[in-house]
Amino acid sequence: MGIYTIKEALDEAKVNDLDIVLISKDVDPAICKMVDFGKYRYDEDKKQKNNKHHVQELKEVKISPNTAIHDLNVTLKKVNKFLSQGDKVKITCVFKAREMIHPKIGLEKIQYLLENIVVNYHVDKEPIEEKSMHTILSPVKK
Repeated sequence: MGIYTIKEALDEAKVNDLDIVLISKDVDPAICKMVDFGKYRYDEDKKQKNNKHHVQELKEVKISPNTAIHDLNVTLKKVNKFLSQGDKVKITCVFKAREMIHPKIGLEKIQYLLENIVVNYHVDKEPIEEKSMHTILSPVKK
C-alpha cells in the first residue's frame, strides 16, 4: 500500500474488501487509511477503555454502638472493597438518645474496624467524640 489517487484508493479498497477511514483532515491533502472498519473500531474502543482513570469518591458506611459483631464484619468487607477500588471511606458511628452517654463503645467499634482492615490505608481524620463520631480513610497508592 502506498499513495493513491481517490479513484485508485476506492478500487483497491473494493478489491481487498476494506474500508477507507479518514485519519487526519487537518492536513492538506487529508490522510486516509484502508482498514477493516470493524477491527478499527474495536481497537479504538479498546484504547479508550485502557485510558480511563478511576475517579476517587468518598464512600460512607454507618454503624451504631449497638451494631453486632456480624454486622461489623459485613461493614468491614464493604470498607475493604471500597479501599481496594481506590475510594476514600468515611466510617460514621451515629449515637441516638441515651447512646451518647457511652462514646467509648462507639470508639471501640470504629477501632475494631480499623484493626481488621486488610487493605493498606492512611487515616486522614482521627475519630472525634461528638454526636456522630467519624473517621476518614484513604487508600495507600502503590
